[in-house]
Amino acid sequence: MNTFPVSNKDFFENYAEAVLITDKENTPLYGNPSFTKLTGFSADNLILFKTNSFLNPVENILERLQKAFRWETDLTKHDGTVLTVSSTVSKIILPDQSEGRVYTINSAHASPAQLLLKETETLLSEVKSELAETEKKMVKTNEEMDQLTYVVSHDMQEPLRMIVSYIQLMQKSIDQGKGEQVKEFMKFVTDGAERMQSLIADLLQLSRVNRKGDLFTKSDLNEIVSIALTHLASQIRTNGVDVTVDKLPIVNGDPSQIVRLFQNLLDNAIKFTDPERKPEILISVTDQKTDYLFSIKDNGIGIEKKYFDRIFVIFQRLHSRSEYEGTGVGLAVCKKIVERHGGTIWIDSEVGKGSTFYFTIKK
Repeated sequence: MNTFPVSNKDFFENYAEAVLITDKENTPLYGNPSFTKLTGFSADNLILFKTNSFLNPVENILERLQKAFRWETDLTKHDGTVLTVSSTVSKIILPDQSEGRVYTINSAHASPAQLLLKETETLLSEVKSELAETEKKMVKTNEEMDQLTYVVSHDMQEPLRMIVSYIQLMQKSIDQGKGEQVKEFMKFVTDGAERMQSLIADLLQLSRVNRKGDLFTKSDLNEIVSIALTHLASQIRTNGVDVTVDKLPIVNGDPSQIVRLFQNLLDNAIKFTDPERKPEILISVTDQKTDYLFSIKDNGIGIEKKYFDRIFVIFQRLHSRSEYEGTGVGLAVCKKIVERHGGTIWIDSEVGKGSTFYFTIKK
């Protein structure tokens, strides 16, 4: 008796031949897309195929031969028309360990060469699609590597040069017996070291989005946003921010990363509030056909349109460190998290009127 992993239906999905799986009593359990195309019977009406004359002569022959066999017979399609087909049937073991049947069915007019050609074309199409996707990912990876190279050669070199410079000045001051200057220079060294530590920590956070992500699970975004707001409670209270959250859906995703996504976007909105008015943030969602569209709207200082793309690039700051804290990695992390969840992220903003960050997550 043959055994076959019929629980893995994906195995049959791209078969050029029509495949029908039944139990021992010939009750239909599964028909692949080629079966539906050939016969007109789909998952919704597959059970009706049990009475089809196609199945009548099978059992006696199968029991007698105890092996797979091929025969030609008539098959009545769902629309009532009769089709002459060539079929092979063999015994299988179903996932529940009971005995079943697997049929492969072809139009009697289709030659083996035609079937082979059709299957080859299907496989070639799949290979081309996979190659195109791989090439796309490689281009994106190369772009990210270029950005990382720039960061290492510029952003991380600057605080390192400052540390080395002030250590040299400290050494000179020690040699000259100027203890007070050593204390002053030490503050700059400490500041540079802390900046380096922040840059490295943020780079690690960015690199872990794809490498260290958790498995996707059903995630209630109402709970997730609540966690993000708890992490930011002190900043919200200090800045007197009013945060309004609409009813949010349950999505399939990495809960810890989605918390980070909302936390970074909320932190960004809180950081760039306008001192001339009371800070307000609104989190809302629109249910679209294949995904959810989320928006986080603030009434902060806003940014110019020419900077819309730049803000999602690692360590690309629009303000000096003396004006606003941070390394410029938060929004780059948001972008990678959204992309890992099959979505896109963008901003709409006007200087002096606030910003709205939009992102999508696939259903």
